[in-house]
Amino acid sequence: LGLTLIFSEKRKNSLDYEDTVNADSNYILIQLSYPEDEYEKYYSFIEFSDVKKSGNINKYKFHLSKKEFIVKSKDEEVKCLFNISDEKFNEIKEVLERIISGKNKLTIKE
Repeated sequence: LGLTLIFSEKRKNSLDYEDTVNADSNYILIQLSYPEDEYEKYYSFIEFSDVKKSGNINKYKFHLSKKEFIVKSKDEEVKCLFNISDEKFNEIKEVLERIISGKNKLTIKE
């Protein structure tokens, strides 16, 4: 259980995890996993098509605008360029804010 946001080169409105990771295209998947019992904690994770870069989101900073999504680490920057509606932007913004909540790692340009 949780939230998942996928940025992919594929031009489908809806991709599931299997479609994304098995595709021959680049992607960024950001996920918040909810705890299954009282002993677990929330866990935020980022996965790239280049799996070696994947891991906990705490080592990344994120920037979202209506034209791009940027993921920065200390060594690298990955950009996703797009042109989205206000409605889609607000949807993405809401999900990102929930996944990256309270970590001061997300900047948003409206």
